[in-house]
Amino acid sequence: MELEFKDERIRKWNSCDPIALYHAPVDKFIPQGSLSVSTSLSDKLDIKRTLEEEARKRQWLILWLDCDQEGEIIAFEVVEVSNYFVEGQIVIDVSTDERNLVMSYGPYQLPTLALLWNDIGRFGHMNLRNFLTINCSHNYEQGTATFCWMKILVAFVDLISPFLPKRGHMFDYSYAVTLYKMCFQGPVATISHLNRDIHVTKVQQPQLEKRPPHPLNTIELEKRASLYFRMSSEQTMK
Repeated sequence: MELEFKDERIRKWNSCDPIALYHAPVDKFIPQGSLSVSTSLSDKLDIKRTLEEEARKRQWLILWLDCDQEGEIIAFEVVEVSNYFVEGQIVIDVSTDERNLVMSYGPYQLPTLALLWNDIGRFGHMNLRNFLTINCSHNYEQGTATFCWMKILVAFVDLISPFLPKRGHMFDYSYAVTLYKMCFQGPVATISHLNRDIHVTKVQQPQLEKRPPHPLNTIELEKRASLYFRMSSEQTMK
């Protein structure tokens, strides 16, 4: 596809103020007879017709292009041309009342449907179970601090904070007893407070860095396949 200014008066660079070109509307169209000599097709309209014909018979569209900006633009143009037939078919089905009552979904909805299906099965077969809690309190000169399983209440300052282990609720009695004994093994805790306010002195949180994937360099791949494996470019890409 190519872009052209809608206004014919500004199609030449010297016909208007260059600043106006940044705001002038453009049209996207498929030109005729503008392909290079190396391409077997002599008209880009033939490619458009081929994509529309294939869209009627295929369910999957696989694009194999260069991993650069130009390849990305070409990929979106192919998707746009292929969707012409799909959108037209939907309009025809609505107009002729040939719609079925079966719910339709695409690849983007499959992960969501899988999550819903798993949640339905998980909640449908959920059994109520009793769990164990650990509650404690501490008395000191400024007040009483009560540490409950679901929240922390301190007398001299309003503080509500979750108090749950990393494993969530405790269903195992031996695990609850072990955690209960650990509370006695390390009973001393240090809290820095001033003017009836509690201050967190240090917070440690691991940072996870994930680098983006490197793009596939097809030219270097073909060179190395030809050098080490004596493979042609066509065999390498297949």
